[in-house]
Amino acid sequence: MTTIQLNWRKGTQCCLAAVLACTSASTGVLAHGPGPKPGAPPKNESIYPSPSHRYLKESISVCDQGSFFVGGKLKKTYYQRSSTRSATPSAVMIGQMYVQFQIPMKFDDYPVIFVSGGAHTGASLESTPSGREGWAHYTFRKNIPTFVVDQSGRGRSGFDVSAIHEGVAKLTDADPSNDAEGRSLIPNFLWLGTADWWQGTFGHLVNPATGLPTGPGPANILVDQLVPHGWSAKDPDTSHGPGVTPQFDFHSTSPELVPEGLIPKGEQVAGNIAGPQEYYLLNYWRQLVPNTEQTLPGGTCATCVPTTISAGGFAGGHTWTPVNVAELVEQLGKIYGGAVIATHSQGGPIGHHAVRILKQHGALKYLKGLVTVEGTGVTLANAGLAVEDFDDIPYLVVKGDYTATSTQSQGIVDAIISRRKAGQGKAAVEYIKLDEAPSIANAWPAAFKRPVMLGITHMMMDGSDEGGGYDANDIMQVILNWSGKHISKMKKKQMCDRGPHDDHDGHDH
Repeated sequence: MTTIQLNWRKGTQCCLAAVLACTSASTGVLAHGPGPKPGAPPKNESIYPSPSHRYLKESISVCDQGSFFVGGKLKKTYYQRSSTRSATPSAVMIGQMYVQFQIPMKFDDYPVIFVSGGAHTGASLESTPSGREGWAHYTFRKNIPTFVVDQSGRGRSGFDVSAIHEGVAKLTDADPSNDAEGRSLIPNFLWLGTADWWQGTFGHLVNPATGLPTGPGPANILVDQLVPHGWSAKDPDTSHGPGVTPQFDFHSTSPELVPEGLIPKGEQVAGNIAGPQEYYLLNYWRQLVPNTEQTLPGGTCATCVPTTISAGGFAGGHTWTPVNVAELVEQLGKIYGGAVIATHSQGGPIGHHAVRILKQHGALKYLKGLVTVEGTGVTLANAGLAVEDFDDIPYLVVKGDYTATSTQSQGIVDAIISRRKAGQGKAAVEYIKLDEAPSIANAWPAAFKRPVMLGITHMMMDGSDEGGGYDANDIMQVILNWSGKHISKMKKKQMCDRGPHDDHDGHDH
């Protein structure tokens, strides 16, 4: 039996106790960083839940929980099971969206719909890679119904394999005129490797002796090493000094488990990855999945600029998921009076397109708030919206300090603030930049009081306290505090009306 451990890396201490990793002047090799904070016992925990390692901070009482699917359509195809054309067509479901939910025993806050970002599923919002409760469970523990989705075409929502089968068929038949169509049916999936995501979220891939790629050319995982933000004075990012390291548990590693007698497929690059190799074995990396929604057909929007929906290069996902999220808002609105959409990263445009669809359906009244956490670029024009669409919808944008201010998000916030100052609309708006003090320039009617947080990564929902004093749920609490102040409550508190042994036959047992 193999036991997977979460181990703190042990090694030499640096002159700055807060520095996560440092260099050896004699070798230029990245040394292992310090272990736990002073006075804390070393970590040596299994990733499996146990009586001594609980994911939840506190116990929770659940009225209802489960999962269901929203949306999708039947597609007729001759390529359901392989690239060999069948004699008769089959029907497959594409574009559906998986939803996992939890309903508390009593609540008067509107449900929150969480949409993860690119290369992730709803798992990124359920539990952290280091084995703690995630944003969804933390929010639920605050007596708020939560609905966590996997984007259409990705994760538990599935993808359209028939498109790939048909593409292979067209590329391998005897007619060269089909090649272009075949290639278009087999998309290039966004698949972010560890070094890619590290450089976009946690730090750099550089030569620790210089702080720059070894060269010539870009960084190379066989030569250069992963180093976190703030690792030394040689850090290429000068926005923070040494020691302002990401609040993320880089100590949670687990071994590679490889089947015996594995037969490799595809191109294999020769050579060894430069150290420290444990950075390539973070439990976090196991959350990453390919963006298979690119197998879905894209769409158009007559009121959008441009009319082809392709924000961020995710035409399929940004066509299907907004429709399904809007449907979820509308149905929850009929049950509870409304819902809040909270998106992350590539999910940002999805929230805005969902607003447009709700508007088209005459159901915008059901959207009680839109929260965008480090969303990829989208303008109101991109989503076919106008600033007045947010007159009654509280609008919150949040970012950490390793991501630049989004000009698109800033533009939307500025436009709404300008409209409020002109006496139009009443809903609150704010761009919370966690690494900066609250500013009235980014808020209306007033800047929300909160702490300044440093070391907050793009994956802030999975972050830990690495010595900066704040973890992922401290950030969620800021969002909940803002929402509690600016998003209205339900007219009547909901109470769980099911007894402890109530069954579906309507009788107590």
